[in-house]
Amino acid sequence: DLKFIDGDKNIRFNNGQADSTIVREAVALRIWRALGYPAPRTSFAKTQSNVWDTEVRVGAFTAHVMVETYKKAFFKRSVPTAVHVWEGSGDPFDGGWYDTECQWTDEDDCDDLALGEIVAAVEAVPLGNGFMQATADVIDWPRIHDNQCISALTGTGDDWIHNNNNVVLVLREDGKLMYLPYSTDISGNHPWYQDVQYEGGAYLTRACLSDEECRTAALDRCEQIIDAFEALDVPTNIVGERCDALDDAGLKRAPDGPVCTKMASWYANRPDDVREQLQSIRDGGAGGAGGIDGGVDGMDGAADGIWLPD
Repeated sequence: DLKFIDGDKNIRFNNGQADSTIVREAVALRIWRALGYPAPRTSFAKTQSNVWDTEVRVGAFTAHVMVETYKKAFFKRSVPTAVHVWEGSGDPFDGGWYDTECQWTDEDDCDDLALGEIVAAVEAVPLGNGFMQATADVIDWPRIHDNQCISALTGTGDDWIHNNNNVVLVLREDGKLMYLPYSTDISGNHPWYQDVQYEGGAYLTRACLSDEECRTAALDRCEQIIDAFEALDVPTNIVGERCDALDDAGLKRAPDGPVCTKMASWYANRPDDVREQLQSIRDGGAGGAGGIDGGVDGMDGAADGIWLPD
């Protein structure tokens, strides 16, 4: 479902070497998109040399998942109000971050000063009740809630929430920040992150849980997303569809079959797993629970925009 016709393009080919096979990222990103969250499109692709290599058997090829890059075309289509986008590691709200680069902007460079001012403003607000209201002008909390829930549902452990890694931070025209999913191949019960919890170590997610209003909004919104997730029938319509597509393209390799089987079973059980985690947080009160104020509207109609992949 990706077409590159004319001109030079930024194309990202992933080979799934991290114990993941290429199907994990394709599945995870389909789920993010199906639940109404901005995420890259993907396609399976094959690379093969047209010169016979005496060191490699004739007909050898590599299968990839081609992932849409976070560049102008993506933001024009999916987040048209994006102004500055950074990618890096660490937590800008807790100890800073490193290996950071300007991922995309229409200007000469990303406005690091504007980002720094937002970070300072958030850090100046005490944790606890009132935190969400005091930071609502600079943090898109409905998007934070959605991101945290979908991350838990997909088991995306190597992200900004759980590992301070693969951080993509967007500053929009309205002056608010939001995160995007990135490098989601570590997902779907990946052996490196088999116990991905809804709670994470990121500053914003911890701050939200410390605020009764934010906590309640986040947990209630996640219950809505879980219902939508179940309505998608992910094991059949996303895991099964992507695994069949890989097979139909002649790109299925030995590890893909077992991974597809395990992912289908894991995703079937995932809603109940996440619900248990949410209930545990509610039962923990201020240490870990809280209605959502306009949460569906905060998704820009995403609750009505759930779709199944073609």
